[in-house]
Amino acid sequence: MASELSVTSGFCNWKDATVAFSKHLQSKSDIEAVEAVITLPKQTKDAHKAEKEEARDMLQIILTSVRFLARQGLALRGDGSDVSSNLTQLLHIPFTKLRGQCYDGCSTMAGARAGVAVKIQELEPRAVFTHCYGHALNLAVNDTIPKKRWVVMLQELEPFAQQGGLFVLNHYSILANYDHILLLWETGVHETSNSEMKARILGVQSQMQSFNLLFCIALSEMILRHTEKLSKTLQQPNLSSIEGHDIAMLTVKTLEEVAADEKPPVNSIKTALLALSTMQRKLLGAVVRLFQLLVTLPATNATSERSFSALRRIKSYLRSTMSQVRCVEKAKICQGHCDSKYKCLVRHRNGKFHDNKGMLLALEDLVTLDKPTIRSSHCEFLLDSDSPYRKCRPCYKIRTLLRIALSRYQHVIEIASLKRVGVHSHVNHCYLLEKETDFKLRHQHQHIRSLERKLTHMATKYSIATEKVGVHLNSDMHEDVCSIVKQEDNEVVKLHPEGSFQRMFWSQQLNASRVQKASAMKWHPLMIKWCLYLRYKSSGVYEALRESGCLKLPSQRTLRDYTHVVKAANGFTLDIDEQLVRVSKLLTLKEWQKCVALVIDEMFIREDLVYDKTNDELIGFTDLGDINNHLVAYEKCLNEDTCPTVANSMLVFMVCSFFTQMKYPYVQFPCANVSGDLLFAPIWEAVFRLERCGFKVLTITFDGAAANRRFLKLIDSEKVLFKVINKYSLEKRPLFFFSDPPHLLKTTRNCLASKARHLWCNGSDILFQHITVMYYRDREKSMGLLLLPKIKLEHIQLTPFSRMRVDLAAQLLSETVAKALVLSGDPAVQETAKFVTMFDKFFDALNVFNYTSGVNKRKVFQQPYRSGDDFRLKWLKEEFLVFLDTWEQSVQARPGFSASEKQKMLLSPQTLLGLRITVNSFIGLVQYLFTLEGVESFLSQRIGQDPLEKIFWLPTSERCNK
Repeated sequence: MASELSVTSGFCNWKDATVAFSKHLQSKSDIEAVEAVITLPKQTKDAHKAEKEEARDMLQIILTSVRFLARQGLALRGDGSDVSSNLTQLLHIPFTKLRGQCYDGCSTMAGARAGVAVKIQELEPRAVFTHCYGHALNLAVNDTIPKKRWVVMLQELEPFAQQGGLFVLNHYSILANYDHILLLWETGVHETSNSEMKARILGVQSQMQSFNLLFCIALSEMILRHTEKLSKTLQQPNLSSIEGHDIAMLTVKTLEEVAADEKPPVNSIKTALLALSTMQRKLLGAVVRLFQLLVTLPATNATSERSFSALRRIKSYLRSTMSQVRCVEKAKICQGHCDSKYKCLVRHRNGKFHDNKGMLLALEDLVTLDKPTIRSSHCEFLLDSDSPYRKCRPCYKIRTLLRIALSRYQHVIEIASLKRVGVHSHVNHCYLLEKETDFKLRHQHQHIRSLERKLTHMATKYSIATEKVGVHLNSDMHEDVCSIVKQEDNEVVKLHPEGSFQRMFWSQQLNASRVQKASAMKWHPLMIKWCLYLRYKSSGVYEALRESGCLKLPSQRTLRDYTHVVKAANGFTLDIDEQLVRVSKLLTLKEWQKCVALVIDEMFIREDLVYDKTNDELIGFTDLGDINNHLVAYEKCLNEDTCPTVANSMLVFMVCSFFTQMKYPYVQFPCANVSGDLLFAPIWEAVFRLERCGFKVLTITFDGAAANRRFLKLIDSEKVLFKVINKYSLEKRPLFFFSDPPHLLKTTRNCLASKARHLWCNGSDILFQHITVMYYRDREKSMGLLLLPKIKLEHIQLTPFSRMRVDLAAQLLSETVAKALVLSGDPAVQETAKFVTMFDKFFDALNVFNYTSGVNKRKVFQQPYRSGDDFRLKWLKEEFLVFLDTWEQSVQARPGFSASEKQKMLLSPQTLLGLRITVNSFIGLVQYLFTLEGVESFLSQRIGQDPLEKIFWLPTSERCNK
């Protein structure tokens, strides 16, 4: 309170000034003052900048007019009666294309005899004059609200209105504070001692207590509220006259119907014109032309009058009494950079200077001054006469830019003068002048044509020499050469002993000449080594010797297969580890990019033996590593079976990266009847070797086979195990176990379609028959549009092969099928629809394979994961797992059925176990990944077995090439 009194009555306690000032800084008046002085100017900075740029453009137009009049020796103002006036030269527009003009109602512009509108219509009668709707609105408002006594009273109340606001806001402020103003008058009468002021207060108080003043203020506020909106709309620069007329008539009609609060719509000519087709425009050519003229005519001249606001820079409020002539003399125009040394830059850059981002920094000005100058793109044009500078602040800032550009240009000219700009010049074209660039390109074109002529001449000479000296080798001569080689074969065999390189080389050339295709030739290892030696000496010479046809040699692609190969072997080898490190580029990866998944799958193969001539071994016997081999041998010894077992399946380990494209088949084991006990050692050895190489093994993925479930029980047999601590990692990372999500979806579909099961949940059946009936009904009653367009007969009538196809299961358990079941309206199928919806979302959440499918298909569950608290993790935990638990509880609580019968109402125990393990592991994996520094997104398909299965599903020929 003391601070408020200090503001109103002053401060005199200078003894305790420090304490008083610190209290004043926390007062309400000081906070409001700081906000008004500092905060508000920051908020209006952008608006002021835009207004400043617009005023600068308008001011430049005014200066060009002043400059024109000064050169012609004409006054700035005139009555327009001079016959020899320079109106047409000053406007500098083609009057033959002029169709509209818009001014206010003053006699100079709209006079009936000597106005500008009449003068222009004498030159072009089709230039229709339109009275400015903004000025017409001002006249209408002045006639509607004359200056009566209550208007004079408003002038007394104006200090209490919002300062700097519009006239409408003043009326509204007075109405909002009407009671406070009356209380102020009562206080002022008792406190003032001036008789004249007291009489004015009493007069204003008596008028404010009357009904007439209050009614007039309220009525004026209501009328001016609508006219103010009309005034702002009419000031738009792109408003046509017909649109201005429609908006004005709308305001009149709004005031007439203000009691009913009706606002009729405005019929836009532009909308009607755009709605016409090309043929309608041709048929209604004259009407369309008339509409275009109506749209072209301006509504107001508010845009042109805004240019006068730029005079406030010179003729400010402190210089309001300055005459017009002195105002012009007071102004000083920014000179820019008019030095002659910058002329070369203007010509070289076409008058524009840009920065590295393409933004315009400066440009050439040929209009404002008598000589060309370079201005900043934000030049202020006007300077105060008291300013000691010749340039504005933005123009001074670009001085360094011009000096750097001039220095670079002079350096380019110096290089061109010292070094001839010819064909073999290495000077960049951006540093060359236009003439130098033309000279260089012209000579280069001539040089290329000269080389083409020489090449044509040499080809002609070569063809002539070949025809004269060369011998054409036809098929008969080729057969003769081959027969001679065969006849001399015996002589070569006698001359060179068996096993020598010469004899091997001769036999290889003989065999190569006999084969029809080069790919059918089988090259001897010594021949391959000799060719590799030649290629390492000179790759170009080797290729020239091969293309000459004198010798038959293997291609570069064949040699590459021998130089980029690692010999395949069963089990773990050091060579495989080294190649995995090279292929993955492990040394260049970041820490979070080293996270990998170990994918395991067992593939059935033919029980055949193959003889390897290199190692003199039979390939095809089981080999599960040293420890497991001893166990198998011991078991056979007990069974008195000494014959080795032929493998009928292949156990393959693949390493897949989470954040790169690396998918590497790591190790394979030929086996027969693999059990969980035999899997234990190879899996943990693979984890150990990968961790030793530098990878971070986070997941192990396998299908729902019995051996895989046995492996998990060996680790912990008391609970559903979905993760353990990786004992081979230094930071003791978690290791998650997954059952392949596509395999789970496939087994879920098979359980639904199985005749041995009758799924039931919450009092309703979940039947495959519901989908079958919907399919046949959709095909019978459809008129071309199908509810299930992707569902075919192979989805419904399953065969042993189609039961293994995941794509059929994904299309059957999809959102489309669920919506079709819901649309049927049958209450019996609603639980089946819910079952299909739940597994469709489950598969989408765990099968995100790219960054665009979720947006393209408009499915939020297929979008990539970008945080550890993704909504899909909450859905999996709180809805999907709860759905499985609720389903199982409802079946167990159903009376009248045995345990085996209740088991057939659920999915298979193996499928339910795999679903729970996979969901819990996936939630933990995603939350852990986003704790690593650098991880921004994750695709959930990286945990599946698809990369491994694609190798075994390739065609035979393609698989061999791989």
